[in-house]
Amino acid sequence: MNGWVSGFFPDTPSAWQAAADAWESWFQANAPEVVRFKYMEDEAPYYHWPNVIQKAQWIKTSPGPGKDLKIAFSARLSSELVGSVDFWLVEGHAGFRDSGGTIGFDIPVAHQRQAAGEHVGVYNAQRPSYGDPDAIDDFATDARINPWICWKYGVDQYFYWETAYYSETTHDIWAAPYAGSLVYTGVDVKHPDENRGLKGPIMSLRLKNLRRGFQDYEYLWLARVNGIPTEAIVNAIVPAAFNDYDDNSLTSQSSQPTWAQRGYAYEEARHSLAELLQKKLRDHHKKQP
Repeated sequence: MNGWVSGFFPDTPSAWQAAADAWESWFQANAPEVVRFKYMEDEAPYYHWPNVIQKAQWIKTSPGPGKDLKIAFSARLSSELVGSVDFWLVEGHAGFRDSGGTIGFDIPVAHQRQAAGEHVGVYNAQRPSYGDPDAIDDFATDARINPWICWKYGVDQYFYWETAYYSETTHDIWAAPYAGSLVYTGVDVKHPDENRGLKGPIMSLRLKNLRRGFQDYEYLWLARVNGIPTEAIVNAIVPAAFNDYDDNSLTSQSSQPTWAQRGYAYEEARHSLAELLQKKLRDHHKKQP
């Protein structure tokens, strides 16, 4: 969530602390189970980091309840931000290093931050280390694989950027579909010739596959809470992702890892999970007096 934006009130410690106190007080009283955070400047360039760190520390040193509000920041996993960021939002491509730290979901570094009590989420994507659900001409299963990848590597949040990017432009989504659009316009006032006359959005195949991936994730969660091992099933679907792969795990296309490009494998995996859950349920009933 983005609680407030700098510039709408004074950039002073007291103003930021008062806002943090108000947000945290409301959630503690009304929705204490909700994970909440202040989302700082989006993808702030490195030279803005001191400003982000300063404001994060204003919140963390609040004398009121606002000190408990988490700080989320879309940036690389950098030691400079440790102590200021509680919720890291990194791009989903393979982790690699530059002078500023680790870019992307570097598995060992991400798990180190999680062990310290922080959260690491992913957003956006790049092949070959992560599915690209935005791209129009990639396989539709690029959207379905990402929840599986998140499950395998213990990602805390899938932070999806933009679903209807065309709404911010004059682009004709029907004439020339492009990245950043998971839904299409049922009623198009900008381009009357493309008006479908349907009250509500029209779902893309990418969004449908993303939904199926979330459903797969729920099956995996059900298996876990029922004590059913799923490692073999998960590894068959996700041989490797992020920076956990090497040249031997890539196909001849070089840009596509070895996860399945069509939906049959995912349906078979879900069927296997369902059978395991059914067996668990039958065994439970047999034990009842």
